[in-house]
Amino acid sequence: MQLFGLIYNFIIKYVLRMKEDIAFVPTFPYHTEIPKVMLFGLLGFSCSVLAPLILPFLLVYFFLGYVVYRNQLLNVYRMRYDSGGLYWPIVHNTVIFSLVLTQVICFGVFGLKESPVAAGFTIPPIFFILSFNQYCRTRFLPLFKTFPSQDLIDLDREDERSGRMEHIHHRLRSAYRQFPGNEDIKLEKIVTVGNDEDQDEGPSSGEPNGEETCEEQEPSRRDLSHPTLKGLPVSRLRDSVRSIAFLWTAEKRSG
Repeated sequence: MQLFGLIYNFIIKYVLRMKEDIAFVPTFPYHTEIPKVMLFGLLGFSCSVLAPLILPFLLVYFFLGYVVYRNQLLNVYRMRYDSGGLYWPIVHNTVIFSLVLTQVICFGVFGLKESPVAAGFTIPPIFFILSFNQYCRTRFLPLFKTFPSQDLIDLDREDERSGRMEHIHHRLRSAYRQFPGNEDIKLEKIVTVGNDEDQDEGPSSGEPNGEETCEEQEPSRRDLSHPTLKGLPVSRLRDSVRSIAFLWTAEKRSG
């Protein structure tokens, strides 16, 4: 089952004399091992119609695979990530496809041998398999897409007992910031254009003359600037706004 791996390790260790990193612990290659097992299952089911003696060897293969992979997952590989059982629907669909393909091959073989009775008996199992697949999709597939509320409650209670809840709440503020290293832009002055009455009356002692500083605004409004605006030419934009406001005011007075 691991013939290529054994040969590769033998060449690396005894022929090339390369030392292995003792601290390195590999992870289980799901992307190569699961398709390999599903391919052997597909070939075994489909070829069992023409060669029934392949079924005992297929049974031995899956038994040895259970023993080997269980030992590797528990004692050899490290758990880098956990899919939460998301591979199981893929394996289930592959097994269902293998069974349906087996029945189709049986129907074709019996048809070529001119045995309509035997070919007719291969049709009902196809509907039974598809009905079982639909029942499993309706009954169990939602469990792989959403988490039950009781599991989420148990996880929250476990976090409270272990003391991780305070650490999670402390990191919530910075967890959703896209650019935590950037600082907000602070505009010194914002030009506002008033009406004709304010321009005619002139500046008063209690009101500013068309300019407001950021320090006079509320703290919540100062924090609304996005961190990605750090590279904008704020001084040029401020000068342009002042020029446009002056021209608009002059045109309005002349009119």
